[in-house]
Amino acid sequence: QLLPEYMFDRQRIPEQKRAVEARVEKLLRPAQSLDEAGRERFVHDFICGNVDRHSGNFFLRFDPPKSKDGKLSGITLIDTAPAYGLDCDAEKLVGEALQGIRDKVVISDKCGIIRKYGEYIRCLSPWVVRGQLEDSLRNLKTDYIDIYMIHWPDLNFGIDDALDLPARFKKEGKIREAAVSNFSTDQIAKAAEKAGIICVQPPLSILDRETISSGILSYCAENGIGTMTYGALGGG
Repeated sequence: QLLPEYMFDRQRIPEQKRAVEARVEKLLRPAQSLDEAGRERFVHDFICGNVDRHSGNFFLRFDPPKSKDGKLSGITLIDTAPAYGLDCDAEKLVGEALQGIRDKVVISDKCGIIRKYGEYIRCLSPWVVRGQLEDSLRNLKTDYIDIYMIHWPDLNFGIDDALDLPARFKKEGKIREAAVSNFSTDQIAKAAEKAGIICVQPPLSILDRETISSGILSYCAENGIGTMTYGALGGG
């Protein structure tokens, strides 16, 4: 049983299984030698876009769109994070793609999410944030990040200590500007006061309009804070 039933609409399980298994039989052959738990993890990562048919890594299969002169085709900003990919793979891909044209593109990167055994752990320990920044610079093959963003608030360490770090990172020349993602209005206000953030990144789609109803967009507009939303397709 390669595809666990909880991943499907139970009203259409037989139909969905036949369709999916027919398409991915060859792609999932590496999972055949794994135990049940290993197969579930492999399939979960495959469905979530983290696995490809050759290297087991979705991100390393992406070919960045470039024009004939080698420049990225119309792309002026790339938003990434250490948590995207099995081993910071999105960052590494961006680093490869921007060789020779780094000054033509704005990089938005994040900190505060540790990916461990397929789980996402929020951690804003200053030690962790510092380490992630240094790792991101190496992965991106750059000596600075244009917009450095706290990915999620952390209920354990809180946000205060992490909000003190952007000023240090700016002084060191390692980031240009600070930002936050998935913060509430009150947290955004604190981040603006302590870290001088220039933008926030909340979710927003036709299916998820809480960013509007909660007053985040209006607060940012009134206080001169930019917005760079995510999830435009509602997670689809």
